[in-house]
Amino acid sequence: MDVVWSSTLHRLVVQAVEQYRAKTGLSQKAVARQCGILPSTLSEMVRGKVKLSVEQFEKVCAGLGITLQDIVNQDIIEGQIKPKFPDLEQEEYEVIAKAVVLLRAEKHRKTLTELIDAMHNFFVNKAE
Repeated sequence: MDVVWSSTLHRLVVQAVEQYRAKTGLSQKAVARQCGILPSTLSEMVRGKVKLSVEQFEKVCAGLGITLQDIVNQDIIEGQIKPKFPDLEQEEYEVIAKAVVLLRAEKHRKTLTELIDAMHNFFVNKAE
């Protein structure tokens, strides 16, 4: 069963397609073929005329050589983490982005919150 369409996912995948095309110089038709979808479907997606499922977004991302999680994490890093913590290393941004994704999932929230509290206490006690 397909997951419900998301305007955020749509925006992120369209941006990824446009960045990929700019980097590679490929036509929209060539990118569609590479992603295994019809050129008309990609065109309509980019123009916001069709709503793709998460599974379809994942197929487009796979054709671009990335994952949907990669672009979601990058959006979290650029939009939420870097403005607050501009001097971290890329690896640190990626770890924080993964934690943010887990915190948003109800089933992981309690466990991750407990882990963060334990890490905080460890470092506070270590500093003393």
